[in-house]
Amino acid sequence: LAGVAAVASPISPWLIVCTGLLTLFLGFSKRRHEIATLGESGVVHRKNLQDYSVPLLDEMMNIMISATIIAYTLYTFTVYEDQNEIFMMASIPFVVYGVFRYMLLVHRNGGGNPDTLLLSDRPLQVALFLWLVVVMVTIYVIPLWNA
Repeated sequence: LAGVAAVASPISPWLIVCTGLLTLFLGFSKRRHEIATLGESGVVHRKNLQDYSVPLLDEMMNIMISATIIAYTLYTFTVYEDQNEIFMMASIPFVVYGVFRYMLLVHRNGGGNPDTLLLSDRPLQVALFLWLVVVMVTIYVIPLWNA
């Protein structure tokens, strides 16, 4: 929201949807980590853990990851105000790889803190960096070439 305010541009509803879906996915993965780590004693730690199971959270995470990818893809197809921004679609593979890589880490390492996973996993960092490069080139460089 600060970025939107800084450039005095209206925020895309698609970005709000993508952020909400991604947040739910991260929340479900953290809850899964709690259950996987604490096991039966998790109910003592957090009472509402009795309402969840690892298979249920896996299904919820699958739904959220699918919805996030679909929403981001639709965002890249509909966001552009001029023809240059159509290249935003080139960022889709990095988003897909990033969320799949995160899902792999959740299943392999149990998940936990998203910040820790991002700071410790080189392939996830590379995907984020390449996504940023594509977005910056799309927003700042391509318009200069076409000017």
